Amino acid sequence: MAIRNAFHRAGATIIDCNLTHMIAATVLYMIGSDQVKGFAVTLWLGVATSMYTAVFVARVIFDIAENGSGSPRLKMLRVIGHTNIDFMGWFPYCLTASILITVVAIVSPSFAARACSTSTSRAAFPCKRCSISRRIRNRCESG
Repeated sequence: MAIRNAFHRAGATIIDCNLTHMIAATVLYMIGSDQVKGFAVTLWLGVATSMYTAVFVARVIFDIAENGSGSPRLKMLRVIGHTNIDFMGWFPYCLTASILITVVAIVSPSFAARACSTSTSRAAFPCKRCSISRRIRNRCESG
């Protein structure tokens, strides 16, 4: 009964989602270039196969599993057993690391600009061939 109800409730969502993708693939095929048309055909075939599998094949597999044994025990595969990791204990360290990475990402372009504007850096990396970024290269030429 639970399997039947689950498929009944999920069926409308599965069909709606896949039909939306098929409409998008059809529009891409109608207005796209050759490469986009190839992608649209592949997307359309993949979505059609996925929808057929989700609606019909999965139902048949669950019906066979239900009827094959007296009372089916449908369990998820447990690849990793029970873990004792204290994720909240690691939270302060992860938060500190993410803040430091953000600060370095924000501050590093200004350090790179200062390094590029020094005379020894200019000899090693002329500004016209500077590969850091256009914004920093403009700072080097003005500084």
